[in-house]
Amino acid sequence: MTSRRRFIKLSVASILAVGVGYVGIKTFATFKNVIIDILHADLEGLNIKQGEIEKFALQASQSNPWGFNEKKKKLLALYRSSRNIPLPFKEEYKMYRDEIVSRFLLSTDFFLNKMDERKEIKYTGVIWGPYTTPCINPFSSLFYE
Repeated sequence: MTSRRRFIKLSVASILAVGVGYVGIKTFATFKNVIIDILHADLEGLNIKQGEIEKFALQASQSNPWGFNEKKKKLLALYRSSRNIPLPFKEEYKMYRDEIVSRFLLSTDFFLNKMDERKEIKYTGVIWGPYTTPCINPFSSLFYE
């Protein structure tokens, strides 16, 4: 027969073990899945063509246009599953998340369509980069006259 103290200690230890295991599993998610989850969550209200996010995520996870190291990738994967829990490095997480979303939107025809949210957004097939894509200024006044 176990005492009450031993029971409470075992219960707390098992809850902690389950929590650590869950976080461990989430941090081993592929970078592609992390990108997909971030884009689906942040761009929920936009009319994005089916499969465009997956195409971008596959290409971006292979080329890593942001230059994220493994530490940054693990941070993104960790926060993906625990958004409401106040963990350290939350501001860095938000910054990395914004970089992913902005790179995706610049790689689509969203700005070329004058940021019309009703039009279907399509991925152009090329990840936007200042040195890798043709000269275009999506914020030019020529698009908004």
